[in-house]
Amino acid sequence: MNEKISIIMPTYNQNRYIKKAIESIINQYYIDWKLYIIDDGSTDNTEEIVKPYLSDRVEYFKKENGGTGHALNYALQYTKGPYQTYVSSDNIYHPIFLGSLTKILDTMPDILFAYSDFQFIDEHGRLGAIIKRPTYRTRTIFIIIYWFYQNKKI
Repeated sequence: MNEKISIIMPTYNQNRYIKKAIESIINQYYIDWKLYIIDDGSTDNTEEIVKPYLSDRVEYFKKENGGTGHALNYALQYTKGPYQTYVSSDNIYHPIFLGSLTKILDTMPDILFAYSDFQFIDEHGRLGAIIKRPTYRTRTIFIIIYWFYQNKKI
């Protein structure tokens, strides 16, 4: 059976942060997910850090360096979930993030994409500012997506 949420994590030389990023996915209360880690040609020990986490729910792919966009597109050939999300390998998810996201998407099927507030965390784990994202009406979102589509940005 396929996962409900496919999580794409591109990485490049993030050996200092990727362990916490992976653990933030593994420690989610919501469990119907699969993590696809795309190593974009790292030259550090990222692969060794990732190996202990590999399982039927965490996959790792290493490819030549091509940038974050290329890594994200590369991952799409493997993902199977009806919901797709992306997390940088130096970010962490709050333990209720995936459950909250799924609940919203399940109850509002006309939503094309979702986003959330976020909080800065420094390299020592100290919490910083919370950035509140603006809310948009559905029509505004459609116009934004249409503009990107027309201008070949998506």
